[in-house]
Amino acid sequence: MIPYWKKGCRYLLNNDPVFKKYYNPDHFLKLNHNKFDVLFKSICSQQISVSAAMSIYKKTKKIIGNVNFKNFKDKADMIDDLPITLNKKKCILSLIDNYQIVNAYKKNYQDENLLYFDSNIKIWGNYSTIVTWYLWSSYDDEPLYL
Repeated sequence: MIPYWKKGCRYLLNNDPVFKKYYNPDHFLKLNHNKFDVLFKSICSQQISVSAAMSIYKKTKKIIGNVNFKNFKDKADMIDDLPITLNKKKCILSLIDNYQIVNAYKKNYQDENLLYFDSNIKIWGNYSTIVTWYLWSSYDDEPLYL
């Protein structure tokens, strides 16, 4: 586990009581410097097997090219050609427009009207990436190592 991740999890466990509820110490993010690639795989893998997700990923690379923010932003019109559900396409388009964890946050923090979102962001500090990843992975029994 990379030092940032370990330090961040320790910080969040001590400072965010809700984080403790969905945190899973057996799930952790392996280092990948292409954040968009990681998020794309996370979205595509929701509610399907890892092998199906990897197949989608390979087909996407054939359609879009390298999976990164610039390629998706430049080729947004090709997202309709991807072998993923309409809802996942909407998530990808939303990701291109802005990085969104709102639905996962609302569910786990029971903050439907986002009344405490800003104060939680302050609590998370430099570890919002870790919070986001665990919020996404809280929907799956098995971690997807990206």
